[in-house]
Amino acid sequence: MPVIPTHSDFETALLRAVDEVLYYVWDPIGINDEPLARSEYYDYVPRVFEILCSALPVDVAFVEIMVYLTHVEDNLICLGGNKHEAIDRLITFKVHLQERESEGYLIGPTGTAF
Repeated sequence: MPVIPTHSDFETALLRAVDEVLYYVWDPIGINDEPLARSEYYDYVPRVFEILCSALPVDVAFVEIMVYLTHVEDNLICLGGNKHEAIDRLITFKVHLQERESEGYLIGPTGTAF
């Protein structure tokens, strides 16, 4: 997964989570057990990441990501993935990171609070 070094640790952790969740949970093609296909969903990471980083309320972000992934499934991949669980995990992870940050913890690039 390409990581731009100008991201904060919070953003890096969230970017990594988006990449992991799209590959291991959403996975409409069913390739998450194939190491050579690891980059298959990289093209979709930036838009999901952008929505998660926006100031949208959680419910609106959920819908925006759902609309985007539905578009990808219907028009680009032509197969359905596990959108609902993937989005739930991403939003839960983002909220968890925000809570740890607001409690004064530093967030490492892997999402670990310290």
